[in-house]
Amino acid sequence: MKLFPLVVLFHFAATGTKGKIFSRCHLAHILQDAKVEGYEGLGVADWVCFATHASKLDSAEILSFTGPHRNYGIFKLSNTDHCQDNSRESYTNLCQTCCTYFVNEDLSDDIQCLKMHIKNKGLDSWTAWRSNCEGKNNWDYVKDCGLPVPKNDTRPDASLEKEKE
Repeated sequence: MKLFPLVVLFHFAATGTKGKIFSRCHLAHILQDAKVEGYEGLGVADWVCFATHASKLDSAEILSFTGPHRNYGIFKLSNTDHCQDNSRESYTNLCQTCCTYFVNEDLSDDIQCLKMHIKNKGLDSWTAWRSNCEGKNNWDYVKDCGLPVPKNDTRPDASLEKEKE
């Protein structure tokens, strides 16, 4: 068991990858470029809200639970469902990848994996989503980031922001 941290450390040293704590606006622009706006009814602001509460925008975070269950990266993708690690056999390995690929600053694979999960199951399996973001207008997470205001934004001040564009 004491070898696991050494294996992970060696992996990152060998590959030169490292995680990053993103600003909410930097993440919002990455997500905008990845065209997540409107995906399965969610917007960039929803994704930023979720990542904020899941990982505090830290792509290097690995959350360990009792036993071999771990969640990886900015979206807390799990070794139970999304990826494979050396601590347990993944039930589904939905994203057909190694979990350590989710703890670097390249979020493209994380985004693709989360898209697959959302398409199949939505975000309801994450407490961070249910407790903090679901059913809420999450525009404040990206309000000052220079993104276009979504057409379906119903906040009272949204029409003023749309006029500025």
